[in-house]
Amino acid sequence: MKRVKFKIPTWDLGREFMYQISNEFKTEIEERDDNLVIVNESIEINYHPDDRGFAFITCKIHNNSVEPILNKFIEQYTK
Repeated sequence: MKRVKFKIPTWDLGREFMYQISNEFKTEIEERDDNLVIVNESIEINYHPDDRGFAFITCKIHNNSVEPILNKFIEQYTK
């Protein structure tokens, strides 16, 4: 398992990132309080909005074959 942590500049972009990942992996988003979570057999992604206006994203990658796809989205949202 590999862990990746990063932040996205705004809450809206963070939510957009989560919806993009949800569509890509055909997995539903769970809402837990203010957090969004995507879980399947390959990945676990947590979105946490920070009080300062940006979003923390934590990814646990269980299947290495999804890492290149995930990295493509990470690069797009962290520039």
